[in-house]
Amino acid sequence: MRDSQSYGTTYVLSITARRVRCGKARERVRAFHQCREGARGRCPNLGRWNCSENRDFGRGSFYSDVKCKKGRKVVKHRYNQWT
Repeated sequence: MRDSQSYGTTYVLSITARRVRCGKARERVRAFHQCREGARGRCPNLGRWNCSENRDFGRGSFYSDVKCKKGRKVVKHRYNQWT
């Protein structure tokens, strides 16, 4: 992704969306990372969107797979965060 560092985290590695336009999916990802408070923060919901996160911790960083849903709309993304 050409702007992988513009989402408020170390790197957003991928974004996939179902029943959501690409621009709106990017907005959801940015909103998710604005909602998180700090490197280890979490964001369980964004208004009507419910989000779940699965983190894989390593030395000094973690990778996370995030899935946000609102009805049949789904936005998934993977990011890397230095801690």
